[in-house]
Amino acid sequence: MLMPRRPSRPKERQAVKGRQPGTWADVGVQNSDLRTTVLALAFAYDWGMATAVLEAEPQSVEEYVEVTQTPRATAFRQQRAFRKAFPRESTPTRMNEVSGMQSKYDDLAKRYNYNIRKAEIAGGQALVFELGSCNAM
Repeated sequence: MLMPRRPSRPKERQAVKGRQPGTWADVGVQNSDLRTTVLALAFAYDWGMATAVLEAEPQSVEEYVEVTQTPRATAFRQQRAFRKAFPRESTPTRMNEVSGMQSKYDDLAKRYNYNIRKAEIAGGQALVFELGSCNAM
């Protein structure tokens, strides 16, 4: 007796393909995979924190590197993950604004005297996942 072929993707992921994504995490996973999406969301968080420190969007990845003290190669890997997971977004700025997360990044940066690393240790990781759970627009 022949066995039916197993689908190449889990049924949950196939179901997501057929409908409009609800969250930023859904969008990212549709376009890439979970690991890439989490890396892209972390980049969006750091970009938002850099925006809070500069009081404006970073003009380049080099400026982002300088403000966040992220190694240059890591920043470019994060940017590549962001572009793969969210190909319709040129930078994380719109994503952070429409989700309402930028104001949270601004408050967190201010609370920790614009020390991005202290802010990240204090609760930044939770904000990465909160961004992922926000409705995508």
